[in-house]
Amino acid sequence: HFYLILQRFLASRTHAVIAVNQDILNQLFPRNSKAKNLLVMPNYPVKHVWDSDPVIPAGLKQLCTMRFDLIYTGGLTRDRGIFKILKCATLLKNDFPHLKILIIGKFHDPAIEEEFNDSISTFNLNAVIYYQEWIPPEKIGILLKCSRFGLWIFNPKNKRMRLATPLKVLEYMAAGLPVISIKTPLMKSLIEYNELGKLCPYQSRSIAANIAKLLKLPQSEYDAMSQRCLDISESRFNWESLEPKFFELIQRIT
Repeated sequence: HFYLILQRFLASRTHAVIAVNQDILNQLFPRNSKAKNLLVMPNYPVKHVWDSDPVIPAGLKQLCTMRFDLIYTGGLTRDRGIFKILKCATLLKNDFPHLKILIIGKFHDPAIEEEFNDSISTFNLNAVIYYQEWIPPEKIGILLKCSRFGLWIFNPKNKRMRLATPLKVLEYMAAGLPVISIKTPLMKSLIEYNELGKLCPYQSRSIAANIAKLLKLPQSEYDAMSQRCLDISESRFNWESLEPKFFELIQRIT
């Protein structure tokens, strides 16, 4: 509450405020969240974010020779679904004996990291789960291009995750990766409406069943879904599409 009061105080003394979503502006300016000096600018990637041909770091060369069915990038926490992913791997590995899942990110809680490693051993997932610690953001595209589907298995009880459009989902799409995520109004408007992947409840069996459906897609259907991801990234979900509104705001306040 103190921080919100401080943020409102500081925001009231600026010429303009830019936020990544409308909810933030609603909190900062509850009486006038649509004022002309306020602007929502989501955290979109730039166009062709993965089109460059960067040098492959030595530590990634072996991974880059592989093909992954699923990839997750980001923080490794319980609410970000890290253990749901392991449970899904356990449910899927018999029907998909060559299943490979790449997880990229950092643990911030040693207890979660220990539980993660123990679970891989306990459920015999060493041939399924490949873990890579956090890498520079500009290198992530190298590994996205080695993968088929992107994962965003968040706990919908977490309001911040439920209401935000995560950059990782847009980066998946920019690499042509259809997305498997949790069914919320926001994700439905993005993924389901545009046929860019599959959504399901935050339940391991449901998530695994939807992953299985996508893994069984004929190549032609996968290619079409992947192309839709590329097309919408190119036409809508990129930083360049936001620039005109940003420059309009600058002109209004100068």
